[in-house]
Amino acid sequence: MKLLTIEKKDNHNKISIFNFIKFNFRIKNKVPSSPPKKIPKKYYSDYTLNGKIPVYERYYNDISNSTNTKIFKIEEYERVFEALKNGTFSYYDKTLNFLLEALERYPIKDSSVLVFGATGVNCDAISLLHGAKNVIIVEYNPIVSEHPNVQTMSYKDYIESGIKCDYGISISSFEHDGLGRYGDKLNPNGDLEAMKRAKELIKDDGLLFLSVPVQNDSLYWNAHRCYGALRLPMLLKNWELIDTFGFSSKYFNEKGYWNRVEPVFVLKNNEGKDIDFSEEKYNKEIGI
Repeated sequence: MKLLTIEKKDNHNKISIFNFIKFNFRIKNKVPSSPPKKIPKKYYSDYTLNGKIPVYERYYNDISNSTNTKIFKIEEYERVFEALKNGTFSYYDKTLNFLLEALERYPIKDSSVLVFGATGVNCDAISLLHGAKNVIIVEYNPIVSEHPNVQTMSYKDYIESGIKCDYGISISSFEHDGLGRYGDKLNPNGDLEAMKRAKELIKDDGLLFLSVPVQNDSLYWNAHRCYGALRLPMLLKNWELIDTFGFSSKYFNEKGYWNRVEPVFVLKNNEGKDIDFSEEKYNKEIGI
């Protein structure tokens, strides 16, 4: 695979504008200094599906009150491209291999790709190296990419633009929605609403490459949710599951914070149908 060549863009004015927006956003919305360490009683039943999902303590405060805009620099793209090319890039352990396998089977060449959330240069670079024509990153916090084929937008701006991408990639993102870890509003159904919103942001019959933690249904407050026989079908509702990489329903029996896997689900954006995870094709042996 040929290594991409890239040129710098002048983002000085863009960065200044984003810093101003972010500063004002935090003043107007009064972003909390820390998330609650316990689930508020009024939400407990909804977060646990009426007590069916156990809750374990795993608390994080990853709220950023910085007014500085995160910049994805050209040099970082060059480093990631080279690491992907020589097999030294590290990203969510085995999940990277699952994603690369999925992109080989379902090519994204000459297409537009929407990346849900970004803490650094990763899925955008992976998409470009696999031939994506352009990439849009949607994030709650302002970021700027110096790559000429990567655009960054807020969810609000993307929705208002009317753009719909051919493909979407969400790696270890939606399981955090609604838990407050990153300063987001508490919402027991934040993950389900994120999946519903994703349908509106990807073209009809477009594909979403999704990865979330899978094990026995559990909620590690406020780190993330883990999806098992109860909540995983809820998360994938109204999507057509066309393939999986690294998944087995046997993982539904695993317990413990580290005894989880983050497979990649390939979902088609149509009306979908109910998924029976007891089917033989989902019950294969895969070691953690």
